[in-house]
Amino acid sequence: MKSKSVQLRTQAAARAALCGMPVRQAARKWDIPRTTLQRRLDGIPTCKEVNIDQQALSPYIEAQLASWAIGQARLGYAPTFVTFRKMAQQMATAAGSSKPLGPIWYPNFLDRNADFRSVRSNIIN
Repeated sequence: MKSKSVQLRTQAAARAALCGMPVRQAARKWDIPRTTLQRRLDGIPTCKEVNIDQQALSPYIEAQLASWAIGQARLGYAPTFVTFRKMAQQMATAAGSSKPLGPIWYPNFLDRNADFRSVRSNIIN
């Protein structure tokens, strides 16, 4: 996942800059924009961090949802897309949201929960 590697490189560059390396040199070494590094050092949050309140489900609820689906898959009962989406909507409603999940919620969920993407159901004989 590209964004994960960018995050890791940004963190490494920030550590180097905090240890005394010039910001410009750290940005070049880890191949990230200097302004991005400078903003992280200044404490300016990322777009993802700023927009977290606009998600249909909180990160905690998404983690619970992913955990539930992974547990079902390990038991051999991986939920279908429709079942998964219904469960997500029920969890959103229980959390107090009255809005339905949007059409791109699932792809965005997969982007935020990369470990969930690779889960396969085990068929038990």
